[in-house]
Order: sequence, then structure tokens, then C-alpha cells
Amino acid sequence: MQKVIVHILMFLFMGCCWVGCEAIDDTLPSEPVKVNLQLSVATAEMAGTASTRAYNYELPACDGEMIQTLRIIIVRPGSIVEHNKYYDLTTPTPQTGYYQFQVVAEETKQIYFIVNENAQKKGTAGNLEKIVNYNFDGIAEGTTFNKDAIEALTVSVNQGSDQLRSGDTDAGVLIPMNERYTVYVGTTDVTQTYYVTRVATKFTYIIKNASSSPCTLSNIAINKMASKAYFFPQGEISYTSVSDEYNTLGQMDLTNYTVPLQATNGYYTFSQSYNQTIGGNSEKTLSSIYLLEGRYEDTQSDNTQNKYNTTLTINGAELTADFPELEQLPRNTHVVVIVTIKERSHSWTVDLRPYAEVDLRPGFGI
Repeated sequence: MQKVIVHILMFLFMGCCWVGCEAIDDTLPSEPVKVNLQLSVATAEMAGTASTRAYNYELPACDGEMIQTLRIIIVRPGSIVEHNKYYDLTTPTPQTGYYQFQVVAEETKQIYFIVNENAQKKGTAGNLEKIVNYNFDGIAEGTTFNKDAIEALTVSVNQGSDQLRSGDTDAGVLIPMNERYTVYVGTTDVTQTYYVTRVATKFTYIIKNASSSPCTLSNIAINKMASKAYFFPQGEISYTSVSDEYNTLGQMDLTNYTVPLQATNGYYTFSQSYNQTIGGNSEKTLSSIYLLEGRYEDTQSDNTQNKYNTTLTINGAELTADFPELEQLPRNTHVVVIVTIKERSHSWTVDLRPYAEVDLRPGFGI
């Protein structure tokens, strides 16, 4: 009798275990399907292929205008950080190789590209400080991504001669770039190149002395410059083909962008002192000036008051000219100002790169 009872108890126990195991198997989550996402990053002007670049197409002028470090942050639905990877490139480049990530398939993701995040500028006391002061390393994979905080980051310059560079030579230039994209990843591997936009606007002055006597430049001023801008571009990004009389240029345009400054508040006159002598019948290209994008809007005045303008002090005389038709100044713009000094007069040419138009009519969709 005792033996029969033991067998029955053992059978019941094993039956309970079998049922329990079946219940556990039913509740185990299935592993999500993953695919490979291969990403390459390039500066905005690389949107045109090598075969379509015109002779005057604007390329990076120095190492500091190229990609030196890169961070890629991939965010899943629900604001969950899927990847946060930092790469220190050994050689500055306008376009990187491909970086591979395994990501969950069939999702719409937000991808953030941050270039040259360690860039510095001179502070008010001459000390060096980071252009954007944020701990991107602290964005841990698997945690909630603080989208509002990241996209609200700003870059500031102090009024006066402050600009986005740490020194007067090319070695003192390192320009941050960034962009964010919404990308759907399906069930197959993806290989794609994305483009980043420089945070800065760039001004280059070329002084041509066509007279027989030397002249001395003592100051350059640029009016209506912004003291603050968003770190990430706030606006709509579009890719367009811009044609000139020679070729079709691939170009990345920023449209409908917004700035943290309102109307005329927070705008100032940039002013840089020089002691630069240009000999007779010679010319001098000055080190480029890196400032911030802006949208100066004086609604109380006529349209001419909104135009950007510049003043050069040469031989003690102030020479002032507007930037024709330039009423807003988006990031990644290069304005080249050529001033020709003659025996009894002077002339101006304003050139917006990469369009290379003397009559400055930017195709920014503004």
C-alpha cells in the first residue's frame, strides 16, 4: 500500500512540473529581429558627387572644417538609447568610412550625428572653453534619451571680437557639426551616407590694394551678428541640386530655420582689431572669421535696415557696405568679401560660396 502511494505522489509531482514548464515557455519573450545598419557621415558640401562639383565648389579650407571626431546616437521608439558610439578619427576627412550597428528591425529611429564635440573657443578672459558644454558620454545605452535637453542646447559668443575659434591660425579652428534624422529600418540591412551641417557661419576678407601706396587695415566690423544659436539646426533639411552655368551642384539647404533670439534682441556688432599693412599693388587674404547663424528682424523699420553690413577701417577711414540681398544668415554659409582699394576710390565684391554669385541671392529657401 505504501509503495503505491509513493508512485502516485511522484507522478503528481512530475505532472505539476510539466505544467509549470509549459507556462514558463509560453511567457518567454521572443528575441527581436535585428539587421545591420551601416552609416557613413559626410560634410554638407559632399552631397554632390565628385563628377558634379564645379570648378569653384566650396570644399573644407582646413582640417578644422573637416570631421575629426564623430559620435553616433541611435534612439528607438519610446526614446530608448539603442547605441551611443564615439569615434576619434586618425585623419581629418570630409567623409568617413562606414560604421556598422546591429539594430532592432521594423522600427522608426532617431539618429543623431555629432562631429567635433570637443571644439574650443577663447573665453572672455582669454582662456579656452568648449563651444558646447555637454557630457555626451553620459548618454547610456538602454536609458531614456532626453530629446528636449539635447535639441535645446545652444552655442554662444560674447559680444566684441569673440568667435568660434581658439587661435588665430588654422590650427585654432575646429568647427562642430551635427544633424539628426528620422530613419525607418525594415527587415533588410541598410547602408546609407548622411550629411552634417557646420554650426558656424564663415566670413573671409580679401583686401586688394590696386594703388601704388601701401594701406593699413586697423578694424573689421560686421553688423547684426547673433550672440546665440541652437547647437542642432532647428528647421527643415532638404537636399537639392543647384545648377550654375558649368555644372549641377549637390547642396544641402537649411529651410525655415529658427533661432533662440527674437527680433533684434541679442544681436550685436562683431569688431576685430588689426594692424595689417598691404603693400602697393598686392593683396592679403585674412584669417577667416567664424560666427553664428541668425535671423535679425527689425519689424519697425523698412527692409533695408535688416540687411547685414560690414565696415572696414583702412588708413583711418571707415568704408561701409551692405551684403546685397542677404537678409538672413543660415549656418554653414561662407561669405567672401573682396575689397579693392584704388588711388582715389574703392569697390566691393561679395561672394556667397558655394554658389559664387557676385549678386548675393542665396538659394536657401528662406
